[in-house]
Amino acid sequence: NPAMERINGHSREEVLGQRAVDVFPFLEQIGEDRYYREALQGKTGFSQGKTCRNAAGEQKIFDARYMPIRNVRGEIIGGLGIIHDVTERINTEEALRLSEMNLKAVFNNTFQNIILMDREGRIQTFNSNAAVAIRENTGKDLKVGKYIFDYTHPENVEALRLNLNKALQGEAVQLEKVYRMGDGLDHWFEINYYPVFAEDGEIEGLCLTSLDIDHRKKVEEALQRSEADLRSVFNSGPQAIILASPEGIIRDFNPNAKKSLRDTRGQELEIGQNLIDYVEPEFQKAYQERFQKALQGEVVRIERTVRGVDQQDHWFEFIY
Repeated sequence: NPAMERINGHSREEVLGQRAVDVFPFLEQIGEDRYYREALQGKTGFSQGKTCRNAAGEQKIFDARYMPIRNVRGEIIGGLGIIHDVTERINTEEALRLSEMNLKAVFNNTFQNIILMDREGRIQTFNSNAAVAIRENTGKDLKVGKYIFDYTHPENVEALRLNLNKALQGEAVQLEKVYRMGDGLDHWFEINYYPVFAEDGEIEGLCLTSLDIDHRKKVEEALQRSEADLRSVFNSGPQAIILASPEGIIRDFNPNAKKSLRDTRGQELEIGQNLIDYVEPEFQKAYQERFQKALQGEVVRIERTVRGVDQQDHWFEFIY
């Protein structure tokens, strides 16, 4: 029939009247001819997942059923083979299996703790990191079928329920929070609540992930302290300090710089202005040369006078 033509690549006219093993030599190669011979002996046989190449050189996978053909007197007069092309189904199943393997590998080897739940918060599965984290911090073993609330400190249950409900409404919730852990110390965690969607778009469950971010938080806190210290020096030191971009655009300045320029030149420093606008015309070329040297990594120091609004010369040390 036409379905068999698609499987083997031969037309009906090509094969009628010929022996099956002559047209399809692979039948003997894979032992499929045995089922046909048994059918001629009155037996019904089945084979599954057999592979072959058709006339076009394409690999096909098929399931087959073989049975005898009898006349009205019950005598065997031939055999019937019913072939099902399962190539697409098998390939799809294999792709799905590989996809699941890859997903499982990521699931089990990621740094995050991951717990998947149904809509009621009943645990469906979890990765090894989550199992270890829960055991270390609660003394309990995560188990499929238990509720996530069974592993939550009573003072955190209400917040957990609130965030799970937000995820059930389709909202992805992310937060950073401190928790007192099994070692008796406070630890920072990044917590995420995600809705899990079914194929029809309906929310069928929830995904909870957590990650210990203690190290990142400590680095951030140290950086903030360092920035605060630098800002204190920047604003409280005796020098007039101006920070400029490589293009000479003013990014910041301290109160001393603002006061010095106002008192000496009668000008107001402004962020976003080009620093050269505050240099006397006769010194602008020299300023540009020194600025370029500083951009190359050289520290440039000069001392010169600046004519003030009081028409007096004032000595300054400039450091680039």
